[in-house]
Amino acid sequence: MRVMGRKCAASKIASFITLIVPKSEHGNRRFTLPFSRGEIANLLGLSEETVCRQMAKLKRRGVLYAPRGKIEILDWDRLQAVADEACIDPV
Repeated sequence: MRVMGRKCAASKIASFITLIVPKSEHGNRRFTLPFSRGEIANLLGLSEETVCRQMAKLKRRGVLYAPRGKIEILDWDRLQAVADEACIDPV
């Protein structure tokens, strides 16, 4: 969590998603998102609105698709690049 504290919102969310995705699911398959956006916000110290906005940006950029309760990673490399950023909002 200390490392997450130094990241911007987009990086925190991307890092969180890469951590919760089961390794066997890597690819373009959908899986159930085990947390609501509100729960993600609480875990990461963000507002729910920020989580929604950042996930919408990732969706617009073609990084992920996240209909209610599900998530599909469309571009793993881009998601990892966002997760690795320190504080510049790359999305």
